[in-house]
Amino acid sequence: MGMFFGGAQYSFTTYLPLFLLERGSMPLVLAANFLAQAQVGAMASRVPVGWISDRWCPRDRQSLLRAMGVIALGALLGLLLVPAGTPMLWLSAFVILYGASGLSWGGAYFTLAAELVDQEAVGVVAGLMSTSMHVGNLVTAPLFGYVADATGSYTLSWGLLGLWLLLGIGMLSLVRTTPSGLEAPRGATREGRVPVALRSRANRVQTVWGQRTWAASRQDESRQDLGGEGGEHEC
Repeated sequence: MGMFFGGAQYSFTTYLPLFLLERGSMPLVLAANFLAQAQVGAMASRVPVGWISDRWCPRDRQSLLRAMGVIALGALLGLLLVPAGTPMLWLSAFVILYGASGLSWGGAYFTLAAELVDQEAVGVVAGLMSTSMHVGNLVTAPLFGYVADATGSYTLSWGLLGLWLLLGIGMLSLVRTTPSGLEAPRGATREGRVPVALRSRANRVQTVWGQRTWAASRQDESRQDLGGEGGEHEC
């Protein structure tokens, strides 16, 4: 999922100014201004996306990521299908909407990935997720440019990004945070995993209980030994 969403994200920010320059004969400064609007939309939405992820869908972050992918896909189609001469306000709306969805999904993505594994493997998983994003960037951006040069139009290139978003949305449907048919143990997280702190506390309790049991058994053995010696002395 990260490879497809990441490829779409970096290709959008790379080719949006060129698309606006060649399609609408837009001045360079104005085309760069639209790219800045997309980045502002992404910056403004990251904290609200994190709040929604923690507040409303902590058990199902996949749904949030899917919704963001659908919104980004709609904004991308709107930007592609609007005719030349469309008012700047509409272009700004599509660009900002894509920035708020297609450029701000990273926080929820990394949070979901970290929740799928034990705490000991979070660093490795974060590295793998970041690598997949950059692999998507490395593959998609040159492919986008090649298709645009080969066809003389950006239509198929934007369609490629739409396909990437659809593939990412589809892959999210394969993610399961809690195995079906299994009930999470008491004290487990929302994803069905027992927290490391809880496991450590349980281990400490088990150790203390084992020590107490061993000490109690030793006391019983000592009493039996004393009782036996006393009985032999009385005899």
